[in-house]
Amino acid sequence: MIGTNAAVLLLLLGWCSSIEGRIRHTKEKARPLDPDAFLTKFGYLEVLPRGIFHEPRTRNEAIRNFQRMVGLPITGRPDKRTLWKMGQPRCGLPDKAPVGSGVPAAALTDPSNNPMNYYVPGFKWPKHDLKYRVVNYSPDLYWGTQRDTFRKAFDKWSQVTPLNFRAVETPDQDIEIKFAAGNHGDGSRNSFDGPGGVLAHAYYPEVGDTHFDEDETWTDETSEGTNLLNVATHELGHALGLGHSNVPHAVMAPYYQGYDPYFKLQDDDIRAIQSLYGSRQDRTEPTPPVATTTTTTTTTTTPRSTTTLTSGEVTPSPRPTRRPKTPRPPKPTKKPTPVPNPCKMKADAVYQAPDQRVFMFRGQWVWRLDDAGVTVGYPQRAAKLFEKPPRSLGAAVYSTRTGYTYFFKRNKVFKYYGYRRLIKKKVTSKGYPKAPQAALIGRDGRIYLFQGAYYWVFDEATLDIVADSTPRPISKMWPGIPPNVEAVTRYRDGNIYFFKGRKYRKFSERLRRVVDGYPKKMAPAWYGALCGGTARAPRLQLQ
Repeated sequence: MIGTNAAVLLLLLGWCSSIEGRIRHTKEKARPLDPDAFLTKFGYLEVLPRGIFHEPRTRNEAIRNFQRMVGLPITGRPDKRTLWKMGQPRCGLPDKAPVGSGVPAAALTDPSNNPMNYYVPGFKWPKHDLKYRVVNYSPDLYWGTQRDTFRKAFDKWSQVTPLNFRAVETPDQDIEIKFAAGNHGDGSRNSFDGPGGVLAHAYYPEVGDTHFDEDETWTDETSEGTNLLNVATHELGHALGLGHSNVPHAVMAPYYQGYDPYFKLQDDDIRAIQSLYGSRQDRTEPTPPVATTTTTTTTTTTPRSTTTLTSGEVTPSPRPTRRPKTPRPPKPTKKPTPVPNPCKMKADAVYQAPDQRVFMFRGQWVWRLDDAGVTVGYPQRAAKLFEKPPRSLGAAVYSTRTGYTYFFKRNKVFKYYGYRRLIKKKVTSKGYPKAPQAALIGRDGRIYLFQGAYYWVFDEATLDIVADSTPRPISKMWPGIPPNVEAVTRYRDGNIYFFKGRKYRKFSERLRRVVDGYPKKMAPAWYGALCGGTARAPRLQLQ
């Protein structure tokens, strides 16, 4: 179930909104709107530290970009039409990638620049056969209608790509679909906001989870309420790797367009999805071998060269005998690194991703942990999931402030957006820790690096420690935490978990101390049934 900029990477929140006069909830009074907050949430303005504000010129340019995206007259001013559009219920996925992310902002190109009006951030599924599971249904519609609606939504994408989708009941799905309300486990920034506003949200591959706001009125084949097929098709486009389009009537346009009895993918949507997966005819199905009858024939071949004897007779020249080639010895294959036993291992690095799942690293391997323990299909080699990661990690952290993920290995910093590596930097400053052992995101959005008995504050702008800062004792900031912790993460229950050896400590920031009863063994609390625990770890067993 794997943030504003956090939602950018690997998150992409729902579409939604109605056109005035076509959907009932458009008649509701518009909600109070802060233009700067809106422009920041949807990627038009960079997130700034508290107390620092954008210059008017920067804000005006952001407004122009938004107006260009949604087809409004480009004034650069928050006029009535612009504010009205901002206030409409819409998708929570940012329209523009954050500055420095390396993601092409094709969604913001001029509308006349066809066909590049769609936006493909670069995430895709590595396979063509995908499974999905509907966890629950809305009480607004008969469950069978909802089941058929999701099948129809998947079919719209399957008809134009080599992708196949299959519904399953077991928790080994690739894409999870559920209805929820309010704060539903995706973090407070991704909470649903009641009727109107954000109707649904989804996440890019290889997460793909798709959530619908239960506070909406979901309908089928009517202009009343919110049409489930339209929203589901849009959200599944995100789950397959698509961003938003600036083509007004495209399915992947950011604003909900109301019920359409002839609803279908537009050319822009088709070009977008085929840029990732190809067309349906590109899929090659395995064919059974065809039995054949072989007829042996004898042919006489005239020799190509001859030798003339003194008597005038002509005889064929014998062909030189070729020396048999000595087969080369096979190259020695590298022995695969054995998968560590999670029930007996310690962690090199741990971090919580924007979908609230936890990634735990050991050597070349990574485990993804959810409410049931280890996610089906894990562990995986880190290099299969992340682009060119270090062979082993010293520390890892996800920044809820900017949406980037950072890996640390000795004096090297690796910056990621989702699973894509953007930057690898060698830090040469004298004040930088020699080999960070753990990294933590603070409630204030600052990143802390740990080594030995000290911690440093990391600067995301310079990929170095904050200028003129000095290391400080861990025990002063987190009383009761020993030196040389090997991993740390802030968890969704609001507590911080420190790992050392095969044990972990639960630190309460509210109490400013380690919770009674800790340290405890990592297994089975973090791995669930795999290590003899219940199938509801880690969330419930950690509390």
